[in-house]
Amino acid sequence: MLPGAALKWPGVLWQPDEDSNPVDSAKAGKLNPHVKESMEMAQRLSKLDIPVILSAWFPPQWAVTGKLQLRKQPDEEWGNPLDQNKAQEIYKSIADYIQYLKDAYGVEVKLFSFNESDLGINVRQTGEEHAKLIKELGAYFQSRGLQTKMLLGDNSDATTYSFIYPAMNDAATHRYIGAISFHSWRGWSDTILQKWADVATKMNLPLFVGEGSIDAAAWAYPKIFEEQTYALEEINLYVRLLNICQPLSILQWQLTSDYSPLKGGGIFGNNDALQPTQRFWNLKQLASVPSNIAATPATSNKKDITCAAQGDAGKNIYIVHLVNNNAARMVTIKGLPASVKKLSVYITSKTKNMEEEKPVAVVNGQATFLLDAVSYAVVKTN
Repeated sequence: MLPGAALKWPGVLWQPDEDSNPVDSAKAGKLNPHVKESMEMAQRLSKLDIPVILSAWFPPQWAVTGKLQLRKQPDEEWGNPLDQNKAQEIYKSIADYIQYLKDAYGVEVKLFSFNESDLGINVRQTGEEHAKLIKELGAYFQSRGLQTKMLLGDNSDATTYSFIYPAMNDAATHRYIGAISFHSWRGWSDTILQKWADVATKMNLPLFVGEGSIDAAAWAYPKIFEEQTYALEEINLYVRLLNICQPLSILQWQLTSDYSPLKGGGIFGNNDALQPTQRFWNLKQLASVPSNIAATPATSNKKDITCAAQGDAGKNIYIVHLVNNNAARMVTIKGLPASVKKLSVYITSKTKNMEEEKPVAVVNGQATFLLDAVSYAVVKTN
């Protein structure tokens, strides 16, 4: 997998008034502090060679129909549609932001999306409107000489896959689409995840999990982040995503105090010393594999073992991810190339923090070892 980062386009702060010129204001030193901080963050990420996705959340009132309400009640319809009578003005505002980010901060935005527009967080679209946006805004970016491509989907969860079909089935959108994205909050069945994998294969485009985790409301009961069950379910999902969807990147939602993989340090009122949780070690272990390695099919003959595999035959690099959801047991990995003679094993569990185990010998393409109870293991070539 490759690293990636999503940056919010705070349109309500970038150009709150339709008749204002946000670029002139920014050049005059009047850039909104939050916008400035966002651009500086993008600059730091870009200097680390981390690709940046710009995702629009909060539109200004002038750009939408109806009264703009950024917070809705659960039983109300979420989000506001874009005002199609002002489409060109909206496109210009977004492109101006991208151009200024490039000119002033040296950041080339790779992809653009409206966040979760299938649901309305906070712009709401139909699938047909999404396709129209891709064609029109994609063409506008091109006319401005911007390299930014459109992100297909960026759906609120995996179950709303039909939202992307109008754009997918309209050949006129394809030249402007750079990648596909969905968020992993709901819809974890193999059948649903396979639909996203099939779309990426059909369109020959990389797939992103634009927001990765298992419970979008977990910030409301944050003690759950310290529970072993949450940590295990999250890494189970990520390994299944690797095996079925083969995403280019899973963007963890999120590495902030709201969904923190750390505890203490004042987070959610916990004033103990800042320290990593099991989720932190799971994420670190998952991220420890080399980039630019391809997924390879993997299956388990036990329902309580989740697995995925990756490799680069040219570099003799092979990775196997294993999540054991039950008691400790002996496991055997089969089908390893003859060139592999030894494997390293790293374990994260309630008692182990990405600990390296004794090396495992590979004989005739097979490796057998004891897998800890209720644990996440990364097995890899040296």
